Amino acid sequence: MLSTMLPNLIGLFGVLCIVSAYILIQIHYWSSKDLIFSCINLIGSFCVLFSLLFNWNLASVIIEIVWLLVSFYGIFSVLKLPFFSKEKKLQNELKQKSLRDDRSKNFIPLTLEEIQLLLQDLESGWEVIDAKLLKKDWLFDSYQKSIDFVNAVTKIAEEENHHPDFVLGYKKATLTISTHNINALTKADYILAAKISEIDI
Repeated sequence: MLSTMLPNLIGLFGVLCIVSAYILIQIHYWSSKDLIFSCINLIGSFCVLFSLLFNWNLASVIIEIVWLLVSFYGIFSVLKLPFFSKEKKLQNELKQKSLRDDRSKNFIPLTLEEIQLLLQDLESGWEVIDAKLLKKDWLFDSYQKSIDFVNAVTKIAEEENHHPDFVLGYKKATLTISTHNINALTKADYILAAKISEIDI
């Protein structure tokens, strides 16, 4: 009895991990680029796979092995290991650009395809709203840190002459970026977002 109960409990724990991670993705509490998302999926897959060794089902085993590989890929991508360094390279390219160099080139409205492609080059947490805004929420340990963050963003915005909108709350801030004069997203918005993502408060 105990010999079958333990694998079943471990398998149920694995299912709980995977389902919980999926729910947290759907409610936008986590992003698929977050390390914890891939780690929880990895733990869940290991647990389910372990339970399947005692209750063999070929189709389920194949699914869990594939899920393990996907989880490993997610972890390697987040950790920016050399084989998966393309995203990091693109993020660096955005951060290294200056909006003062060629403003006309960077302020051209983006297509829907370009909007989604560039979103993949940003750090996790950014989302596109109505194809016109970039938005991200920040949480801080103290009210002072939220003020420090706003001041740091203001410095970058003044240097680049491109200004986001803020909603400041107690120990939190919401930032939206758009090219106001054309009411659309441009590459300049992504460059600014990449630079802001580097702020360490």
